[in-house]
Amino acid sequence: MPALLLINRVKADIIKHAAEVKIYQTRRSSSDPLIPVCVNTEKQVWIWDTLRQALDTEQIIYFPHEYSSNHWGQTKLEVVNDGRICAVPVWFVGLVESSPIMPEQGRGKTLGGRRQLEIYSSTRHYLRTLQRQAY
Repeated sequence: MPALLLINRVKADIIKHAAEVKIYQTRRSSSDPLIPVCVNTEKQVWIWDTLRQALDTEQIIYFPHEYSSNHWGQTKLEVVNDGRICAVPVWFVGLVESSPIMPEQGRGKTLGGRRQLEIYSSTRHYLRTLQRQAY
């Protein structure tokens, strides 16, 4: 699906849920109260202008090994045609945790042999972590 089409669908859902007062602040735990938030109906989704211009072009790099011009990553077309990533061309399946809340520093658990990513780490730290064999 083109990224801009997906973004437009997200915007529509945000507007719908905001009108129904179903968008809440992030909670630290499921027992915390739900606190509704106000949604800017003009700018529901913010995208960095440089990224917006590059969406759905060959400029976006997936699975980089480093943040440089020698990234060793792949373009979208290379990813969707890589049988190691997409067993069926253009279908990529990712596994996610049941909670959308990342644990605080030092509070991540080890699940299935992998330590949970924790908030407030640098992008380089996340990249190094995700390159380990367990991930």
